[in-house]
Amino acid sequence: MKKYLKYFNTYEIRFIFLMFFTVAICVLRSFNKVSNWKYTHWIFNYEEEFVKRGLIGEFLRFFDVGVTYEYVQMFSVVLIFFVVCSLLFVFVLPLKKCPKKIGMHLFFFCAVANPATFQHFIFDAGRFDGFCLLFALLSLLAVKFFSQYRSLFFIFVLSIVSILVHEASFFIYIPLIFSYFAYKNNNNLKLYALFGVIFALFLSTYAISVLGLVQLHDIDRYYELLTIKHGCRIDKNSLSVLYNGSLDFNIRMTMEKVLNMNNFIHHLVMFLVFSPLIFLFYSSLKCYLRRTSYFKIVFIGSSLSPLLLYPLGFDHFRWWSLAITNLTISVCILSLDDEELSNLISENFYKYRNISLLFIIISLMVGPLCVMSSFKFVDF
Repeated sequence: MKKYLKYFNTYEIRFIFLMFFTVAICVLRSFNKVSNWKYTHWIFNYEEEFVKRGLIGEFLRFFDVGVTYEYVQMFSVVLIFFVVCSLLFVFVLPLKKCPKKIGMHLFFFCAVANPATFQHFIFDAGRFDGFCLLFALLSLLAVKFFSQYRSLFFIFVLSIVSILVHEASFFIYIPLIFSYFAYKNNNNLKLYALFGVIFALFLSTYAISVLGLVQLHDIDRYYELLTIKHGCRIDKNSLSVLYNGSLDFNIRMTMEKVLNMNNFIHHLVMFLVFSPLIFLFYSSLKCYLRRTSYFKIVFIGSSLSPLLLYPLGFDHFRWWSLAITNLTISVCILSLDDEELSNLISENFYKYRNISLLFIIISLMVGPLCVMSSFKFVDF
């Protein structure tokens, strides 16, 4: 052990220890078994007909992997591992600019402890958001290192795969990816190619959403067939996504679910918990956004695109989690290129270090931001 420790100084050893300690608390605080609702999504495949969200199940069927609950639980843990490692890699990027600045370390631990990042993805085990996040991070990596046309082709392919995994990724990650593409290629941006690819992805999303509904069986018969084949863990409510695809239906269902006092209280608690982080981001970005380029503003703003799904799905706190994760990713990536932003983040998180520490402590205490409710302690 001493042979490896000699490569690190005391400061780095303390940082690594605190990082693993924080991640461990997040895992212990947030780990959740895969629900029957999410397990059922892993059953979807193209065996009888094309259905939306069927790519993962088709991949498993192609390799003759039995989609048992135990296997799905194991796959979900592996997926969480890759998501956590990938986000750790992104969150640590700003430290390359300021390896010894305490403010940047506080930003890092705020990102790691955040109820909407690691904790949410660990809590929401089994959902396909993790796959889509990994595809998005690969796309951002391609934009950074590939030429304009090569990266455009690469992100188009990954985006199609992501939409086949879950059609909502068009709203969750596509704006973030393409705004970063526009920012990185702003000196020689081919708008016709950019908008052509975005339009093709929009048409693909629409086609998958409409054509991916089950036609061969009604929901009762389909539920019966899946129960016979896969057992009693099949959730009939989970199958409804393959039968109701209209905007009108989704909007009406969402309004019925969210227009109540209980949902208002959950939103109020969420904003109270995140108020320290809102203040820290506001103090760091307010001056920067006034004088930075339009492309950088659009990139940061596009991170909030998951909130466009507010009227279409009542997973409101899931949308907030994904938006906050995207925002943190965009700030980390920009701070690597932009020394001014890096310094502002470091200065403000250090200047308001008590607020930073307060947010870290509160985050680890309240646990993950959930899906249809804010935090577990608020449920009543």
